[in-house]
Amino acid sequence: MLSYIKDRFLRRQIEKDEKEIKIGFTLSALLIIILLANVVYLNLFIVKISSSKPSEPIAVKAVPTLTPSASPSPILVTVTSSPPNQNSPTSIKPKDYFVNLGSGTNQSLDWADVPGTLNTFDIAQYENIKEVHLESNIDVPTANGTVSVRLFNKTGNYAVWNSERSVQAQTKGDLIISQNIIYDTGPKLYQIQMKSQFGVPANLTQVRLHIIAQ
Repeated sequence: MLSYIKDRFLRRQIEKDEKEIKIGFTLSALLIIILLANVVYLNLFIVKISSSKPSEPIAVKAVPTLTPSASPSPILVTVTSSPPNQNSPTSIKPKDYFVNLGSGTNQSLDWADVPGTLNTFDIAQYENIKEVHLESNIDVPTANGTVSVRLFNKTGNYAVWNSERSVQAQTKGDLIISQNIIYDTGPKLYQIQMKSQFGVPANLTQVRLHIIAQ
C-alpha cells in the first residue's frame, strides 16, 4: 500500500515537473519570438529613417564665363545744311542739324552787317524742332574790349530774339552759343551783324545755326 502511494506521488510530481517545464519552454519561446520581433522592427525603423533622410546638397562652384566686353556704340549726329527727307522714318532720338551762315570781318562800334553772311532760308522747314541756337567763333587779334554778334531778320527788319551774345574779346575765342532763339516761319532773309566795343577788327571765323529736332 505504501509503495502504491509512493509511486502515485512520484508520478504526480513528475507530471507537475513536466507541466512546469512545458510552461517554461513556452514562455521562453514566446520571449525569444518577442525579442526577434523587436529586433526586426528596429531594423525596419532604422532603414526607413535612413531612406527618408534628405541627401546632403552638393556644393557646385559656379565658374563665370568670360566674354569680351563690347565697345560702346558711337552716338550718331546728323549734320546737314538742308531740310531732312520727309520720306525717311522719324527717329525718337534728337537730331542735330547745322546750317552754315558764312564768315567775315567787322570793326564797327555799332551794329553792322558782316559781309558774306547773308542767307535766305526757312528755319521752320525742319520738323519737330526742339531748340535753335546761333553758334559762332570770333577772333580779335588785339583782344581788346568786348565783341557782340546777333542774327538779324532783314525781311522783318528786326534782330532775332535771344540770338544776341556779347563776350570778352580774345585772340582765339571759344564757341559762342546763344540762348534758344525765337524765329518766324517761312523763308526769311537773314544777316549776321556784329559790333566791337573799341572799333578794333573782329574776325568772324565761323557762324552757324544749330537746330535740335526730336
